[in-house]
Amino acid sequence: MSEQKKNTSIVKRDSTSISRVSKSIEITNKLLAVTEETFLIPYRKGDKWGFCDKNKKIIIPVIYDGVKKFSEGFAAVSNDIKKWGYIDKSGKEVTPCIYQGAGSFSEGLAIVKNNGKLGFIDKTNKEAISCIYEVVNHFSDRKEYRGLRFGDNLGISSLNNFSYFDLDLFFYPFSEGLASVRINGKWGFTDKTGKEIIPCIYNWANSFSEGVAAVLHNGTWRYIDKNGKEIISCIYRYQDFGSFSEGFAAVGYISKCGFIDKTGKEVIPCIYNYASSFSEGLAIVVHNGKWGFIDKTGKEVIPCIYNRTRSFSEGLASVCIHDKCGFIDKSGRVIIPFIYGCAGSFSEGLAAVSNNINKWGYIDKTGKEVIQCIYDVKGYPEPYSDRLFFSKGLANVRYLKRGQEYIDKRGFIDKYGTEFWED
Repeated sequence: MSEQKKNTSIVKRDSTSISRVSKSIEITNKLLAVTEETFLIPYRKGDKWGFCDKNKKIIIPVIYDGVKKFSEGFAAVSNDIKKWGYIDKSGKEVTPCIYQGAGSFSEGLAIVKNNGKLGFIDKTNKEAISCIYEVVNHFSDRKEYRGLRFGDNLGISSLNNFSYFDLDLFFYPFSEGLASVRINGKWGFTDKTGKEIIPCIYNWANSFSEGVAAVLHNGTWRYIDKNGKEIISCIYRYQDFGSFSEGFAAVGYISKCGFIDKTGKEVIPCIYNYASSFSEGLAIVVHNGKWGFIDKTGKEVIPCIYNRTRSFSEGLASVCIHDKCGFIDKSGRVIIPFIYGCAGSFSEGLAAVSNNINKWGYIDKTGKEVIQCIYDVKGYPEPYSDRLFFSKGLANVRYLKRGQEYIDKRGFIDKYGTEFWED
């Protein structure tokens, strides 16, 4: 009898477990269905834009002069007089098209431009931070854009020459809750309520990273914490400080770069022409005009033999010898051969590469060309050819065609190469 009760109990527990699992599967399927239903893709027809689903069914009419991808339930759209506002996923205009520029929502706020000045709105259409700032600095999650350079001919352009509204694919105004802003020619930091946390007294201010930010004051660099307290005094006069990444920051001294830790100790000597932030445990360095990688002990784990490299991403790095690019792993072993004219970083399993006639497509980590090399980056300033990276399953590409008539078109593709436009 006791054995029978025990078996019955087991059956009951098993039935309860099966019921719970079934319920979990049902909820998961519903969530996935909602995700599928609400995932909207920018769609271009001629010179107008709207939104479609993955099957190219138009969900929001193609009536806008410009659109940006949905982020946090809203998308920026522009009308025929080049003014920007926001719509929700039903296509309802939640913010009227009154702004000169508009970025994507991130952490509940979106950057907007009004009367030549920058500020932020929230999702209720309230101007959370008044449009009073001349410039808002941008934090990049692409670590190759956070390094230092000295000397010429390194092939790296300044980030400061380009508009936020062209770059919000991978630049974010707020970093660790604060935004670096400029007013009346001076930089400081504001929080998401618009409160000036650190006064605008600096000649320049990098974004916060790992709790500290580099600032330039009276001709010298130093690091401050989120209270504005100086935690690393400047010993590198009239040079440059990078953002902290993985516990280290690139610094410049007498036209050379090295690394310090958060105590200000120089842990890797200033002997390089260029140094990037650490990414996946390694940092790009340039020595005697050649590129390679060091680890956090300063050991050159991948020798400086390349003409150009990008930071490691998803375990691989794009490197170039002479006029050809390929990919290596962290041991320096060649994984994808040197057959490309140029190559970006891997993102979501794919990397943009160009062929010998400077047309771009995508490869996977085996080197297989999964999207044909037919696209262009002409007009995208270097190193922003890397804006071709995939984000949330989509990439923004450009198509040029010369023949009887000149065609210059942009649009989005998915990882299968589906083109979400028609001409």
